[in-house]
Amino acid sequence: MQCFPQAKFLTVFTAAVLAIATYPVAVAEKVQAATLGIGQNFTSSSLFVDSNLIPPSPSGSVGSSHVVEFINDGYKVYEKTTGSLVKSSSLDQFWLDAGTRFQGFTFDPRVVYDPFSQRWFAAAVDNSGGDNQFLLAVSTSDDPLSGWTGFTLDSDPDDQRWADFPTLGFDKNGIYLAANMFPQMGQDALMLETHILAVPKADLLRAIPTVAQATLFENNPITQTGFSLQPAINLDNSSAAILLSSSKCQRAKAFCS
Repeated sequence: MQCFPQAKFLTVFTAAVLAIATYPVAVAEKVQAATLGIGQNFTSSSLFVDSNLIPPSPSGSVGSSHVVEFINDGYKVYEKTTGSLVKSSSLDQFWLDAGTRFQGFTFDPRVVYDPFSQRWFAAAVDNSGGDNQFLLAVSTSDDPLSGWTGFTLDSDPDDQRWADFPTLGFDKNGIYLAANMFPQMGQDALMLETHILAVPKADLLRAIPTVAQATLFENNPITQTGFSLQPAINLDNSSAAILLSSSKCQRAKAFCS
């Protein structure tokens, strides 16, 4: 993984801020009033109704005919044009139905829809605080109701850290997960790190999907990557994997592979 030069990135960012600060009137004059048309509007999951877990960690995506929603302890599918609920289960049940076997319970779900492959991809982690796994699933078709194939992948082969707050993205070639890696109990001398998991998209689109060629990039110090890496959802269908993170809540960092 190669990091963009931080100084160059910050210079561009600063220049943009200065331009806005120096010419507030000119910028304001160019802003045109816009109207926003709200299409389908419906109530999805609610706290203490669909889940008692805090935070809910919601994630959702929209496909050609459906809206898919995940929260901690919940999975729902809605019909896109009407908002009608057509599928509902617990988060754990979703992963069991996808064929995975996990430890403890699953949490921090993510979902994206890839319009190029016409597939849904979902992710989560299990067993908070101990040896845990990344969970990854791919739908069998454009229809999330047609079934999913799931996998578990070790988040830390050294069993010293556990994955929290997984993120999910994709580009032309791959599906990418990232997570904050916290030291397990008794590993107080270890520092917080980030791990990145890259899976070839073509392997997940096979008639029998596989993660045999997945690559785990381990032991990335947050001083280099920043906190909570987010792989881009690349709708240009290009092949450069891009990730964005925050560092000390003061600046953004961008990376590419």
